Amino acid sequence: MKFRRIVPYLVAGMSCGMGSGSTSAQAISVPENNQNLMATITNAASVSGLFALAEHADLHFLDVYSIENCLNLKATNLCNIYIDNMLEAQQRLVPHVGKRNYRAAVRRELPGAPVGLHCVYGQYVQLNRAINELGDTLTIVPGRARTSCAEFKKQMRNKYTTKKGFDNCIFEGKMYESDSAYNAALAAYLKRIHANNDSAYTHYVQQFAQNNFSVDAIEAGSMLIVPRTPGNKRKFHMIMYVGRGYIENGQFIPDNNGRPIYTAHNKENIGYLFDTWDTDNVFASNTQQIAKIKYKQEFARIEMMPRYQLIQYILTSNKSVNAAQLNMLPFYMLQKIARDQYFESEIPHTNQKTAPFITQNNAETTLNIIAKNVQAHML
Repeated sequence: MKFRRIVPYLVAGMSCGMGSGSTSAQAISVPENNQNLMATITNAASVSGLFALAEHADLHFLDVYSIENCLNLKATNLCNIYIDNMLEAQQRLVPHVGKRNYRAAVRRELPGAPVGLHCVYGQYVQLNRAINELGDTLTIVPGRARTSCAEFKKQMRNKYTTKKGFDNCIFEGKMYESDSAYNAALAAYLKRIHANNDSAYTHYVQQFAQNNFSVDAIEAGSMLIVPRTPGNKRKFHMIMYVGRGYIENGQFIPDNNGRPIYTAHNKENIGYLFDTWDTDNVFASNTQQIAKIKYKQEFARIEMMPRYQLIQYILTSNKSVNAAQLNMLPFYMLQKIARDQYFESEIPHTNQKTAPFITQNNAETTLNIIAKNVQAHML
């Protein structure tokens, strides 16, 4: 069964588009009931109507909160597709595990995979498939990192440091099954070392966090490297944390009150994470947090584009307008159109219990809003 957990974006005063694509989006579409929309805009501009509108129109620019909200949902959508890719591949491959056709099945699923050592390679491929499906151009896992667990750790440690602005992206050490378990271990540690003043308390809390973390500190879709066998310090295996839930008939059922579940390539397993793996020495790459920060950086670059680049960016995904028509618009309107386009997608959405749902038909693009206001201005 295809299980696409695409979270719809909340439209707040038309400040944020629906979906999670970038250049593949069709953010500026001419309504079927108004084929002369762009002609209206062009005519209005010729009599300075549009420029008068520019001084007064309420375009509901994205504020800091709604930008952050959209970035969060954009990263969540990416990870949901990534998780689904992994779960669907696991379901396709598990019937072949231990059989003669297993190697051929893996190569069909993951062309070029080093079968038998494809745990990292497989997740690298499934993540890139999710990125491509959304029409995005991010590079989250460097190409060299796909070769082994050791290389993955090395590359991700170097790339996603706090000094480079990637907070809460990489975790290492003992992983606890819940925040409460983590806090209990922290309390025991502080008691043991007699942290009896505020300065010492803060220091030791930070010290403990350097080598310990809760699974609830990372999001679903995180890539984990665990010892291949309990206590093993030389051989490791990559698994994916798919979130809390339970397993029914070999399939993951999401449930925020459930237990942490994992899946993986290389024998294509699914199971209860803390029942299966030694979690005393875990390397965790928080995919969703990395994606959010990288989307934020990409969005900032778009915001800083000069006029001609903004027009080029809009035209990459929209054929209903041309450069001359866009060039008539004030600069801040071009920025707003580009913002809407960045957070727009053609992917159908599903109603999620954890997020507000508004159908895509309720979302108006900036260009349509401008056209309506121009028409009203000319009457």
